[in-house]
Amino acid sequence: MKEIDVSSIERWRGLIERCALSQSNDGAYFNYFSRLLRELAQQKPDLAITLLEKQSPQLAGFLGDLLYGFETSRLGDDVMQIVDGWIEQGKYLSAIARYLWRPKRFDAKRLERTLDAAVEDGDSLGVFVCLRSAAENVLDHPELLQTVMLPAISFLVDAGVSRWVEQVAFSKGGLKCLTTLSAADADLILEALALSPAISNWEEEILARIIKNYPQKFVAFFERRLEIGEADDVASVYDAVPFEFHVLTAHVESIAEMLVSAGRRWFGENDELFQFRGGAVIARLFPKTADIEEELGRYVSDGDRSDLEFVIEVLRAYSDGASSTSPIGRDIVAKLASDDALLVDVGIIIEQSGMLSGEFGGVEAKATKRDYMRSWLADPREVVRQFAETQIRDLERAMAADQRRSMEGLQLRKRNWGAA
Repeated sequence: MKEIDVSSIERWRGLIERCALSQSNDGAYFNYFSRLLRELAQQKPDLAITLLEKQSPQLAGFLGDLLYGFETSRLGDDVMQIVDGWIEQGKYLSAIARYLWRPKRFDAKRLERTLDAAVEDGDSLGVFVCLRSAAENVLDHPELLQTVMLPAISFLVDAGVSRWVEQVAFSKGGLKCLTTLSAADADLILEALALSPAISNWEEEILARIIKNYPQKFVAFFERRLEIGEADDVASVYDAVPFEFHVLTAHVESIAEMLVSAGRRWFGENDELFQFRGGAVIARLFPKTADIEEELGRYVSDGDRSDLEFVIEVLRAYSDGASSTSPIGRDIVAKLASDDALLVDVGIIIEQSGMLSGEFGGVEAKATKRDYMRSWLADPREVVRQFAETQIRDLERAMAADQRRSMEGLQLRKRNWGAA
């Protein structure tokens, strides 16, 4: 730092600009360079301010480092006037927003003006960084939710930028402030999430903050995703329901009845591939069938044939076999005639299994199913006992076939590759 003075500042300017042109995806690459700029602005602001006055485009990505240094220098107020001028001119907006992420003296109004300028210029990157800066400071400045965060999210969604979710989730206050959303604000966030190509863990974190205050809107959100997913132009790039939820399953206990009721309506409106759409929503939000058996049971005991079909499709959505031993299956069988075609679907549900391991994993899984079906033989209802006898015979035949196939495969591997 001692080498930088009035006589050498131009030479240092050229060196600094050349360093700034370096390309790297690793922020650590610039650690020492960023420190140099901060210390230069702090210790020798009269020299450093010349870097701002000439507005070198090469330094645009490092303006934040200079501004951090100027904050505690005697020229801090003068530099902020320069920054305000840039905002009015629509210059360096993303760099200014990045600086406002964690300044020592945060100015909410300055961030609001930066966002307005970025929106006016159609600067998606500037809006993107404004969102993160607001989310970092929203706990101390709650007004930023309305003045910056929500307008920024609306802009980014319209611009097709889905990564706004991470800016909220990774920030200091982004998730916490979402618990204070009004109904209208919740609608804006949910519509933005509905347009996202997939539901990641971070989308789940946001939804978990909304479900407590707006359970009906939460259910309507999945209806909206199913609606979007049926459009031909998004089918290949849009995943309406993730294969598995990692966060939401701990927050949905209170909406079991509401969700199953909505699922029944969805089934009535469109039963095509319901197992993979509406049924998947229910099954993946409630991976344990015991959590919704009471709600499904009402449709079995009091419903008509269409209600039974609905319950069957929901149970079939549990492709991992979680529904195969649900007592609802027995109650469904009791409601059907012995030659009803729906019994085939019940049999499919019972035979569903999760992950298998080992040469004889399939045999072992079927043996478990057979033993379970033997408990049905004590049921007082004749149609249930008849169905159980048929299933046991089918399972034993399938076990024998799997056993032969597995033995043949094992012996063939030993012959070709030797004993393990």
